[in-house]
Amino acid sequence: MCSVISVIVPMYNEQNNIDKCVSCLQGQTLKDIEIILINDGSTDETERIVRGYEKADNRITVISSKRNGPGAARNLGLDKARGEYIAFVDADDWIEEDAFEKMYKCAKKSEADITVSGFIREVTDRYGNSSSIKIYPFDDSDGTVLSVQDLANRFIERFNFFGFHTLWAKLYKREFLKSTGIRMNEEITLGEDLLFNLAVYKKVNKVCWLKEYLYHYSWKENVNSLSRKYRKDLFEINKLLHVAVLEHMNVWGIVTDSNKISVYREFFAKIYACVIQELRTKKSIFPKLCKLHKISRDKEVRQSVKVVPIKCLNKRELVLYFLFKYRLI
Repeated sequence: MCSVISVIVPMYNEQNNIDKCVSCLQGQTLKDIEIILINDGSTDETERIVRGYEKADNRITVISSKRNGPGAARNLGLDKARGEYIAFVDADDWIEEDAFEKMYKCAKKSEADITVSGFIREVTDRYGNSSSIKIYPFDDSDGTVLSVQDLANRFIERFNFFGFHTLWAKLYKREFLKSTGIRMNEEITLGEDLLFNLAVYKKVNKVCWLKEYLYHYSWKENVNSLSRKYRKDLFEINKLLHVAVLEHMNVWGIVTDSNKISVYREFFAKIYACVIQELRTKKSIFPKLCKLHKISRDKEVRQSVKVVPIKCLNKRELVLYFLFKYRLI
C-alpha cells in the first residue's frame, strides 16, 4: 500500500543535524508517510546514524550514492517515492509535528497540484545569537487556491519571496510530477530548486496557500554551505536563472515594463554579489580584472544597466552601475 506522503531528505555530512531532522519526521501526527534519506557521498558519520534509524523504523529507507549533488540526490528520491504526495526537507531543517497533517488536508480539500505553507527562518549569526522570523508569501491568502492566471498575476509581486523558489514548505502531487516529467537539474548545485519550481509553475493547474508556519529553515551565518562558499561559476548560474525567469514571464504573458524592472533589479543585485566575490578572492589582480571585464560586457548585464532605474539601487550598487554604464571595467 502506498504512503500518503513521501518525504525526500538529501544529506551530505549532516552528522550534527540529522537526528533532529529525522526525529521530527518520525514524530509527525500523520503517521502514514515514507521517509527517504539520500546519503550523497558523506564522509562523516551520517551514513552510520541514518542506518540505525532505518533498522528501527520500517517507514525509513536509506539510499547511498557517490557525491553527485543535491539535484541528483533528490532525483533518486523521486525515483523511489511511492506516496500520493512528495515533500522535500533539508537535512539541517525541521518541521512542526502536525505539518504534514495540515498540509495534506489542505491539498486534498483544494485538489491542488502544489500546497505551500509559510515558514520560520531560524537565524544564527556569527556570534551564536539566534532569532526567528515568520515568513508567508501573501497576507491575504489563507487556504486560497490560485489558478494558473492568478499565479501568473502574482508571480512578480512575490518574485523575491524566498519561499516561492524553494522546494521545502510544499507538497507536490506525485502524479502531477510524474505526468509532466519534471525532474531536478543535476548539472548545477545552486538555484536548482528555482528551475524545478519554474517548470512546475508552467504546468500547474492549482496552487493552495496555507497560512500556517510549519517549516523551520535553518540559516547559520558562518556555515560554509553550497550557497555561500566561493563559486567560479556563480555569475553563469545566476545568469542561467535570470534567463529562465524571463522565459517564464514570456510563457505567462506578463512581460511588462514594471515586471522587467523587478526581474532585472534582482539580477543586478546578484551581479553585484558576483563582483564582490571576485574582489575578495586571493587571485592576482589580472585574473580578477579579466573576470570583471567579462561580466561587464555580458549582454544581460548591459541590458540590466539600461532597464533598472538608478533610484532602485543602493549606494554600493550605484558605483558598480556607473562603472558598467561607462565601460570603466
